[in-house]
Amino acid sequence: MKPLFKTTLLLTTLCPTLATAEPIASPTPEQCRTVLSEFAMFEAFIAACPRIARAEIDTRTRLNNVYEGFARYGECGKQIESEPIASMLSEHPAIRLLGQDGKRRPSRAETDAFCRRHRSDLTRIVLKYNPGHNR
Repeated sequence: MKPLFKTTLLLTTLCPTLATAEPIASPTPEQCRTVLSEFAMFEAFIAACPRIARAEIDTRTRLNNVYEGFARYGECGKQIESEPIASMLSEHPAIRLLGQDGKRRPSRAETDAFCRRHRSDLTRIVLKYNPGHNR
């Protein structure tokens, strides 16, 4: 969970293109839960399935555009430590896949199954958080 928070902070401070994104004013807790869940899935896909992620992102949009879409929900980063969101993220399949739940690392078969099972989620996330609509 802390690596996800650190990545969120890194995105909002280091990438100059993200500063131009128009932020979503006071997102609801449900929106934040969705955004953080989708961000965890996106990051897990990039880490666990680099070839699939590269193919989806390169054919659909540039990576920075997707991160810009996530950065619009920067206020959600403040809620990451809240109990409902923290418990949701600890049970998230992407967090478990990355081994950030304190358990063993997944096997290659588990990683491959995750990549196959959630490829459509990656496509949906890329399309949803692409504010430039560069396809």
